[in-house]
Amino acid sequence: MRAAEACAASVLSVLLTGCATPEPSPPSARAQGGEAAVEQFLRANRACKDDELGRFLGMTATEQTISEVKAASGAISVRLLPVGKPVSAEGATGRISIELDEANRISRLYCG
Repeated sequence: MRAAEACAASVLSVLLTGCATPEPSPPSARAQGGEAAVEQFLRANRACKDDELGRFLGMTATEQTISEVKAASGAISVRLLPVGKPVSAEGATGRISIELDEANRISRLYCG
């Protein structure tokens, strides 16, 4: 009886393992399901982190500063938002948005 239970447990384990699918990478997610799959991958892996970017507030948005913000956030892309410009409402998980004031200084940073 024990041998049958052990065999059944082994078979069940193999079957369940076969059903599990690994998390895709962004390129394979894009190939399998388009941009929605990429967004899901990025959201699951938190591709952008904006919780420790306060040190950049008030800094002039130079190429160097923007590059440092991107690296510190782990974002894949950057969106610059000059004051007074219309902003689309869509959010992109792997993107850091940088709001700028009239003097081209960083006034707000957030993922999306």
